[in-house]
Amino acid sequence: MNSGNPPRSATDQGLFAALWAVALLIKLAIAAILPLSADEAYYWVWSHKLDIGYYDHPPFIAWLFALGHPLEFFGHAVRWPAVLLAHLVPWIWWPVLEKYLPPGKRLLWAFLFFLCPLTGLGGIVLTPDLPLLVFWSLALRSLFHYLEEPRPRTAAFFGWWLGLGFCSKYHIVLLPLSLAPLLLKKDWRDRLGPRFFIPAFAMGLLGCLPVLLWNLQRDFLSFRFQLGHGLSGHEFRWQWPAEYLLGQLVLLTPAVLWAAWRAPRNRTGTVLLFTAFGPLLFFALTSLRASTEINWPAMAYPGVFALAAFALGTWGRRLSLAFWVVLQLAIFAALGFPEKFHLHEKILEPYRFLSLRELPKQEPPLFASSYQMASSLWYLSKVPVYKLAGMNRFDMYDLWGESTPSGQSFRLLTEEGKTLPEIYSGQGWRVIRTTSPAPGLELWEVRRE
Repeated sequence: MNSGNPPRSATDQGLFAALWAVALLIKLAIAAILPLSADEAYYWVWSHKLDIGYYDHPPFIAWLFALGHPLEFFGHAVRWPAVLLAHLVPWIWWPVLEKYLPPGKRLLWAFLFFLCPLTGLGGIVLTPDLPLLVFWSLALRSLFHYLEEPRPRTAAFFGWWLGLGFCSKYHIVLLPLSLAPLLLKKDWRDRLGPRFFIPAFAMGLLGCLPVLLWNLQRDFLSFRFQLGHGLSGHEFRWQWPAEYLLGQLVLLTPAVLWAAWRAPRNRTGTVLLFTAFGPLLFFALTSLRASTEINWPAMAYPGVFALAAFALGTWGRRLSLAFWVVLQLAIFAALGFPEKFHLHEKILEPYRFLSLRELPKQEPPLFASSYQMASSLWYLSKVPVYKLAGMNRFDMYDLWGESTPSGQSFRLLTEEGKTLPEIYSGQGWRVIRTTSPAPGLELWEVRRE
């Protein structure tokens, strides 16, 4: 007998759509209010010098910032195009969830996704991880589609999304690497044989062509930097793996991780297991060699949530969601009232330079000693401020000719205790005046003798 009620799956999708819309409005509001971090400002600078590649990362994050330029009159709404793109990830995953999770469990996945600090509130911080998450999700969706209907066109889409993911962040290579162990079994080799590999590889090359061309022209400069950046340690430090593991336990919670590991291992579950735990394990291993950022395995989180939603118990669900709600409220309060909290200096960077936003408008031209300082001042003042070439670590500023002074004098904003690089003192540059515009900072007037 038909009661006239809609099917559970339709109800779930309607509630999911409402939750998605509310989460989007909250993200857009916070994104417009919260100042850009120093790294975000760095990518924003890239968007004013558009290219097909950059030293530190591939170009997609700069392209997204460029789309937001018309919105800069409204707070920090320059973030909105990228926030909206990243917020499409749940819709990309919904068809996969319909095939793997029973009704009711899909909504749990949505709550896990939106309330986890990294995929929830973290979705307003524009880093290369945002477009990476999008293209990782699209590639996985194409893979599941191919496993149901093995057609070359679907395999080509898988490769295309991988290629665009490579234009977002090089970590996209972890997706095919995570799938590689499946090829040890004959049935997986049959499914992912030449019929799949050839179109996927061809379209993958086409998708990542901008990054390949940029690196070919510069002796693979960006590739070499990223390999060294992730595996640069010479002596083991126990803090590296400890910080990484603790960070993952906070961002995912032990209950979610344990439930994900216990999830059913059908064909879909097997792919989810390898592509979710593969990146988590990879970065755990790299943390034995160098410091590893806790946000690097973010692209694995939707898969972890899909597995966990299947097996997560009532108490584990309640404790994890409650913990995340409290944590995000605390983060939001700290960001809204930074003067009342002892925050890490990295978080305070956007606020640190607010009082100095008029400095770049004065003469002679202003340089900064780090890319973080230069980018923040450039973004706040809308006047170009370059890092002085040769100071601190090599970055994209060192590849731009404007980072080398061309006149007879310039000003340099630097941390206390810094010295002028020998390359400048050897050319006759001298610091003739020093002032202190803010705590911990010095403003030098430098002139060529």
